[in-house]
Amino acid sequence: MSFEDLSLVPGNLWKSIVDFTLPHLQQLNINICSEPPRLAISKLMVLLDQCSNVLEKLKLNVRIYDDNLEVQTENGPNCWTSLKQLNLHECTDETDTKRFWPWLFRRCNSVERLIVSKCVGIFQSLEQGMRTQMPNLRDFTLECRQDRAAETTTGDVTATLLSCSRNGMKAARFGYATLFSKASMDALANNFTTLEIVQTEGGNNRSANDIIQVLRSCPNLHSLEFTNPQSLALNSWYKMDGRVFIDQDPDTGSLVPWKCEGSLNVLKITINGIPKAGMGAYHEIVEEYPGQGREIQGLVYDRLVRLSSLETLWLGDSYHCSLELSLESGLDKLSELRSLKELRCRSSVLRFGVKEAQWMVEHLPRLRRLGIGLFRNKVSEWLEEHHPEIDIND
Repeated sequence: MSFEDLSLVPGNLWKSIVDFTLPHLQQLNINICSEPPRLAISKLMVLLDQCSNVLEKLKLNVRIYDDNLEVQTENGPNCWTSLKQLNLHECTDETDTKRFWPWLFRRCNSVERLIVSKCVGIFQSLEQGMRTQMPNLRDFTLECRQDRAAETTTGDVTATLLSCSRNGMKAARFGYATLFSKASMDALANNFTTLEIVQTEGGNNRSANDIIQVLRSCPNLHSLEFTNPQSLALNSWYKMDGRVFIDQDPDTGSLVPWKCEGSLNVLKITINGIPKAGMGAYHEIVEEYPGQGREIQGLVYDRLVRLSSLETLWLGDSYHCSLELSLESGLDKLSELRSLKELRCRSSVLRFGVKEAQWMVEHLPRLRRLGIGLFRNKVSEWLEEHHPEIDIND
């Protein structure tokens, strides 16, 4: 059930909602942005008090400007034992006392997943609530506001909130514009033994070296996404140099072992910095740096094939990815990835022909989605005719 404006709910309907509907709700979404805020928040607290232990998901978008809330002191916790997910979206608190949040968080003892996006003025209360009231928290998403004139989530706050999990985070997601300092990376590192999902997007200062450290150090990692779905222009923040991705030992030249090599199922990154072929003046294929690009591409494939459990592999878009998909560049090394279901690499397709498509369907038997920008050509026609089970509409 969703509520947009509690102040507009008629009295008779309000009584029906409180008495009969709320005790049976499993999901509740409340958005309060109207005036007067004290009345709305008071109604919100009455409403939440009537929710029962069947409540599983709660999403709040509330703005608090008034310090004179009447919050009763409770003798003990009155938690929702089935509440597993709490979503705080664009919540604002401009009061000095922040009374509402401790009242709310006392009910969140069973929360396992917390999503905090574009909030202002709640982080001190949130930290306390995460540390003392959410012992089961294992899945955390943080996104700051894009409005730099407002309070933003700094790297230090990111680090502080990351440190609040008692038993280690299993999933850490950082949304658009969330800043990420060295302290944030150190806090994330404290969760390396438990992390299974790491997702990061948007224009910020996380580096490719940080991402490599995650891949090196997380033995249970299932999914890593280092992408930016917001726009192609901002994707330049998220390019990973091919040499960094290869991750060679500087002394021996061998590939540094990654602890996630047997567990990683999903990898979404953008690889660039590889000298590649392009069209010459007379439409011939010209190498930018003859030989060098092929060597680097071969090593990239050597790294990828070590990720033996991969099911989804994204390597970037046509504007930034410089990995060439061709048998000559080492594509055949991926024959060990027998579990691969989806491959997206919208780089130059000058050398991706029917023979590469034939190789893929033979050696990657579970492949069902191929996103490489084929559009309408001989390759797409061959795939549509002989293997319509493979989706090539990207």
